[in-house]
Amino acid sequence: MDKDDLWSPSGTKKARLIRERKASASEIASSVLKRIEDVDPTASAYCTLSEWASSDARAADQALQGGRDLGPLHGLPVSVKDIGQTEMQALYARALAMFVSAFGFTVDKVDLGVPNVAASFWALVTANTDLRGLRRIRQEQPDDLTQSLRSLLATQWSADDFTDAAMVCQEISNTMWHFTDRYDLLLTPTTTLAAKYRSSRYKFF
Repeated sequence: MDKDDLWSPSGTKKARLIRERKASASEIASSVLKRIEDVDPTASAYCTLSEWASSDARAADQALQGGRDLGPLHGLPVSVKDIGQTEMQALYARALAMFVSAFGFTVDKVDLGVPNVAASFWALVTANTDLRGLRRIRQEQPDDLTQSLRSLLATQWSADDFTDAAMVCQEISNTMWHFTDRYDLLLTPTTTLAAKYRSSRYKFF
């Protein structure tokens, strides 16, 4: 199949292509995004495209190359119908306008810039999971475990995997610290975080 047409198979077939290494998650994501770009000006079916779609697809490919099976939907692009998200975006825009007009704030719309944690996600989960308890459940009640948890228990983790995951956590912490040190208030689409006093200025902690 031509790479430009990888958007067309069903989800089941896309997942099979990824698992059988006949197409990568990155190639499929690229084809889907290109199809949306070509058709959506007329169809108007999408409100928002994830800015992490391509990087998440690359992380999915890297996980498979490392021998990690994260479940039957691994690497598969999905579309979500979410009217609530559209309403939330409108509310968020009104809140930003209020901060500017009512309070005279200077508002920056910025990306936190945290590293992509997808490739280390399951190592992070494993490092904070009761593996003995899960193995006991696997023996006594195997049907109670999801495919993702069964795959997690079957994965042979190395010390390097856990070290990499710990470094990702540390990098996120450092990034968050430096990011919030530049602002007095952090407004997200879901909540406003109050400033915390530190030194002679109000900052986020």
